[in-house]
Parts: sequence; C-alpha cells; structure tokens
Amino acid sequence: MKELPHIPWGKLAAHLVWIAGAALVLAAFGYHEWLARREGLRLGDVLKRHSFRKALAAGGVLAAVGASAAAASPLTAAIAAAAAFSLAAWLWKLMGTARHQ
Repeated sequence: MKELPHIPWGKLAAHLVWIAGAALVLAAFGYHEWLARREGLRLGDVLKRHSFRKALAAGGVLAAVGASAAAASPLTAAIAAAAAFSLAAWLWKLMGTARHQ
C-alpha cells in the first residue's frame, strides 16, 4: 500500500488564516455596499463608518498574520508581520473609540 504524501498542516493553517482575513474584508465591503444602496447613501460615506473600519482592520490583521506565517522568505515574513502589527494597533484604537462613543 502506498503512503499518502505528508500534509504540511502549518502552511495549511497559515493559508486558511489569510484567506479568512481576505474573506472578511470582502464580506464587509459587500455588506456596506448593499447598505449604501438600501439607505440611499453614497458608498464613500458608508465606508467611513466605524463598523466598516473595524471589519477592515480585523480582516487585515488576519490576512497579514496568515501571509507572514505562509511567507517563503524571512523578509516577506517580516514585512507582513509589521503590517499585522500596524493593523492590530489600528484595530485596538478602533475598539477603544467604540467604547467611548
């Protein structure tokens, strides 16, 4: 009986994370586009809302963390990790301002 090839579970998980982040960003954009049409507002005005910014930041964090973990070179991993850190700081700030509104 032939053995199955080894599945790189770590890389699989890393790709799952960045794909989930990209899906979150796309879902947030699609929802807010629908919301703009439903409320008769300009898309730009709806995209300035706090709800979109939080979803964008959260999706960006997931995408950057996954890209950093899946990166083939240390330089690419470092750049993606720096982006993840910046987006996480932005998300933290957004979450703090949400409590004070």
